[in-house]
Amino acid sequence: MARNIDGIAFDHEVLTVTSAVAVGFTDSRAFPVDGEGKATNNTDRVYISVERGMMRYLTTSVAPTSTVGHPISNGASITITGDQNIRNFKAIAVGNTDGILQISYESVR
Repeated sequence: MARNIDGIAFDHEVLTVTSAVAVGFTDSRAFPVDGEGKATNNTDRVYISVERGMMRYLTTSVAPTSTVGHPISNGASITITGDQNIRNFKAIAVGNTDGILQISYESVR
């Protein structure tokens, strides 16, 4: 499905998600800072597409498990907005197959 891109994508990463521990975004990519600790980009939105696997995710302070969280699987995509939701995002794989997430960090300002 086509998606409108109305923001500025300033970074991208590929995240491998295992069933061992829930993982979140890489801070230095989601919230980059310069040498003085000042933000260089505002992450307003994170676009995620699932390349492989079955996972669960949450955007609360609770970590997802194999039975708790929103299910998402191969071929699906989601958009996360809001500073706390982006900071709190975590995903975990369900089953024996690692998940692969393609992630774009975007600013809409």
